[in-house]
Amino acid sequence: MNHHLAGKLRQRCRRLCRHKRKTLYRVQIKLGLKTIETIGLYDTGNCLYEPIRRKPVSIIGKELAARLFEGEMEWDTRFRLIPYSSIGVENGLLRGFVADELIVFEGRYFFQTSYPVLAVAKQPFGKTDGYEIILHPNMV
Repeated sequence: MNHHLAGKLRQRCRRLCRHKRKTLYRVQIKLGLKTIETIGLYDTGNCLYEPIRRKPVSIIGKELAARLFEGEMEWDTRFRLIPYSSIGVENGLLRGFVADELIVFEGRYFFQTSYPVLAVAKQPFGKTDGYEIILHPNMV
């Protein structure tokens, strides 16, 4: 399927599903030979973009990052610095990386992103919060 058609289909699907928007989604992240499935939180307030290619950025916890990179040697080629600002932090930087693929599942549909940018949160969060990734709105 060409990228233009896939983009149009994704937009149409988003419009149809907007009124039924959930907050938690099943998410699959691929990095090298490793695939990890987890739960993601849809966050309309996440406005992070990687500054060079302007790709949307999702945020993961340190524990999930450690599981993804366990045994991986490619950190240097995947590394990114993502500038951010929030309450109390005017000019912060998050460490991030480029994964191979991120898939968000919604019922019988899924939204696939090739080479997603993932930032590692400074504050801990994880499965005890009910999710391990904060999804950028453009990824769902």
